Amino acid sequence: MAIPYYFTNIDNAKIKLLKTVLDNFSNIFLIPLASWLFFAIFASLKIKQNHFINTVAATTFGIYLIHVSSVKTIFYRDIFNVDLQYSSNFFPLFAIADIFLLFSFCSLIDYLRLKLIEQKMISFADKLFEKLKNKFFINTVRT
Repeated sequence: MAIPYYFTNIDNAKIKLLKTVLDNFSNIFLIPLASWLFFAIFASLKIKQNHFINTVAATTFGIYLIHVSSVKTIFYRDIFNVDLQYSSNFFPLFAIADIFLLFSFCSLIDYLRLKLIEQKMISFADKLFEKLKNKFFINTVRT
């Protein structure tokens, strides 16, 4: 198939400029618009609360923080031996199982943190805040 004559005059600089303009248009307008539309759609849905989903959602940030630490390296390198799994024909199944196990382990750690540690820390912080408030702020306000 021959290239039409009107495309033969376009040089690489013009093509790169056009690509940059289109990429910027996508990044500046289309992606934020799509994000806002998805948020608006899900915000308008009337969904009943689910205790299990709320529990998983509450631990998700903790799972992320644990996962980005050295725990991920220990699991993938030392426990799962991902290098050996990668050469296997069953690698996709191993990958799914590894991710599920790591997610479950991190969920357990964060769930235990929520139930065993966080309540004591909040209680301690509330007492400390009350002492600081009484010492520095209550006596300075005159009625």
